[in-house]
Amino acid sequence: VYRLFPNVAENFLENVLKFYNTNLSTNLSLISILLSLYFGKDLFIAIQMAFHYIWELEYTPDRKKLFVSILALPFLVIIFIIFYLFKILLQFVDEIKNYLENFDVLFLKWLVVFVNFLNENINTIFSLLNISEMITFFVVVYLLFYFFTPITVERRILVLIVFFVSLCLFIMRILFESVIIQFLSKNPLFLTVGSLFAFLVWVKLSFDIILIGQRILYYY
Repeated sequence: VYRLFPNVAENFLENVLKFYNTNLSTNLSLISILLSLYFGKDLFIAIQMAFHYIWELEYTPDRKKLFVSILALPFLVIIFIIFYLFKILLQFVDEIKNYLENFDVLFLKWLVVFVNFLNENINTIFSLLNISEMITFFVVVYLLFYFFTPITVERRILVLIVFFVSLCLFIMRILFESVIIQFLSKNPLFLTVGSLFAFLVWVKLSFDIILIGQRILYYY
């Protein structure tokens, strides 16, 4: 989360994490998960309605898209977990390789080959993972556009516009971070109180860029 959001949002996110380390959070964990799923569904439905408005179409509920909206948040969470588990796995690739070589089992031999490949190319893999921010923006925006654009669009054009939107989001995050941090750091009170508002402004601007991307798609 820290890598995807501007640094100015860290104070806000740290307060959330502190709450989740308390006993109160433990008692409310199931409720908070259910609320997250419920409001996550509403967020994706709101995005569908906004996309219909941009395409100058009347919004009509779609059962398939409703199903996607309900599963979208859990799916993204699982993808992030898998991605970061893979990054952790790479840090122990040597130990895993040595451990697997002690077993003489056929399917484990294939796994050893894969681990050897990771070990030989680990520097390249880490270099690719370092640009994971841009890739994450691209994947999330592509999924939003692919599932919720009300009109079927040519795949090549869709990928091109999604890449443009992702690049804008990435650049905007860097610019927003540098400008806002310079402004907030002038006063410690601003830095504490302003982090939440800066976070919300950044989210709002991010959705503006996504909606502008849809409008470009509409005009095309």
